[in-house]
Amino acid sequence: NDDELQLELVRRLGLPAVLVTGSAVGAVGRTLTAVDALKGHGLTPAAVVLVGPRDAYAEAEVAKHRPGVPVVGLTPPGVRDAGGYSAAAGEQRAELDRLAALFPPSLLRGG
Repeated sequence: NDDELQLELVRRLGLPAVLVTGSAVGAVGRTLTAVDALKGHGLTPAAVVLVGPRDAYAEAEVAKHRPGVPVVGLTPPGVRDAGGYSAAAGEQRAELDRLAALFPPSLLRGG
């Protein structure tokens, strides 16, 4: 709606939030600012996901400056269709499993 921010929805749902941001130039500053903005509204992300070309430096810097918030890097599929998403998920299984481990299994199953 035009009157509330998505932050209010996240707060009302009471579910773990995942901050998803790009890994492009400026990712460290942009991500740290977004984490601080969430915290300023009483929300701490359960994880940060940097999407785009892998940037180990950005992942390490975000983790260093916001300890306790896991950081995961993911690369989008080359082809955005079912096969492309399936291939990208298979190639990044370890990262996806690490992210999934942060949440209760009942939440991931939808109930």
